[in-house]
Order: sequence, then C-alpha cells, then structure tokens
Amino acid sequence: SLFLFLISGSSTSQDKVIQELNDGWKFRRLGDTAWYSAKVPGTLHTDMLANEMIPDPFLYDNANSLRWIENESTEYMIEFIMTHSMTGKYTELVFEGLDTYADVFLNGKNILNADNMFRRYRIPVNKYLRNGINKIQIFFYSPVKVSDSLQAMYYEENDIKGLPGKYNAFTRKAAYQYG
Repeated sequence: SLFLFLISGSSTSQDKVIQELNDGWKFRRLGDTAWYSAKVPGTLHTDMLANEMIPDPFLYDNANSLRWIENESTEYMIEFIMTHSMTGKYTELVFEGLDTYADVFLNGKNILNADNMFRRYRIPVNKYLRNGINKIQIFFYSPVKVSDSLQAMYYEENDIKGLPGKYNAFTRKAAYQYG
C-alpha cells in the first residue's frame, strides 16, 4: 500500500501545509498502454479486482490461480497542481508503505529507489517541483523477480547452495505476502 503526503513550509511546525496525494491515481502493468483507476492507499490486487481484471481472490481457489500477479511489475501515476503559494522554503514528499522495490520519479527525475516496505521515505523536492501540473510515477518491480536475482548473485558470490525462505531472506517485505 501507499500513503503519500506533500509537506511544505518553513522550519516551524505551525507553518506546515500537508497535502495528501491519495486521490486521482492510475496504474498499469508494465508494457501495457491502458491505464486503470487506482485507490491509494491500496494494493495491486484490490486495484485489479476493482477494475474487473481478476476474479475475487478470496473466493474458491482463486488465490492459487492469481499467483502470476506476484511476478508482475506495475506503474502507478498521479498528476497534481502546485502553485507558488503552496511551496515553502522546504517541501518534501513523504511515502509510507511503498511495497518494497520501487523507483519514484517526480517530473521525470528519479528521486527515490526504494527497497524496504517497512520504512517511511521523506524526500526533499523543492528543486523538482514546478508551478502548475506535476507528475509522480512509481514503478513497482516484482519482489519475486528481484529476490531471485539477488539470491542468484549472493549465492554465486559466496559459493553457497541456498537459504531457507528463498525470497524473504533477501527482501524487506512482509513474509505473509509470499505464496
């Protein structure tokens, strides 16, 4: 899931302006051209379900037939308006709950390479913001595929045959989300 805030102001707390950027998101699978509405905070499964792209994963044995989703990479995108009066001496984007491996772009500039779902990211963004329309893109990469490549690299470098927990040994992600 993802919570996103734009915090702007000076160093004193009473001057801070917090703007939630949780409405107006779209998503697509990498390689697709069609965009679908997304709910933030939310998850890929719930977004796909809401857009009738998958059957309900909680019915019957649908969860098993939807395992392919953990191998998908996706792009989430939002555009928002920024005015000069909204920006202060210091403006930052705050991400809570980026699901593990993600690259974040603001107006085409890479501002974050995330690899841990258990932390909050606070990124100063004054130099990337512009008056008018701004665009945030988040590319989420399959934790299974990234973990596989990390595992292969680590095993090769250290000449070992394997570790229990295959994926979660290399990934800062809730273990219950695997399998």
